[in-house]
Amino acid sequence: MLGASPARGDWQVRRNSNAPLLDAALAALWQRPDDAALARRAVQLAGRTGRAALLNRLRVHAQERASYGSSESYAQVLLLLNDGPGAAAAFEAALRESPLSAAALTGRARALAAAGDPGAAAAFDRALAQEHRPAARRKLLEG
Repeated sequence: MLGASPARGDWQVRRNSNAPLLDAALAALWQRPDDAALARRAVQLAGRTGRAALLNRLRVHAQERASYGSSESYAQVLLLLNDGPGAAAAFEAALRESPLSAAALTGRARALAAAGDPGAAAAFDRALAQEHRPAARRKLLEG
């Protein structure tokens, strides 16, 4: 009779840290900064205890690179973490690099709305004027 043998430990993969996964998520986010799902994944991988370190890493990257991708990535994560004023400032930095970016305009409008800023309505109008994709326009109109 054949019996089940215990699994051998030499082939098992053990992960002590999410650091390599977080590094990969951030690299992908910097390549596709408008992808909210990647930003969400980075926040999940960092966990509650790693959020401050994640924000610091994104902030430093944005300051060192001064590029659209760096600023937009940082802004996306700030918005996910409900820092409306900080996200609005980061989206404005992204807009300095790419003034007509529909994603950055939309993000800025959402950040201003989250912060309770009275300029949010005008920001939504500006984002709507720049957005040409039907699904994205519908999301803007629905709130």
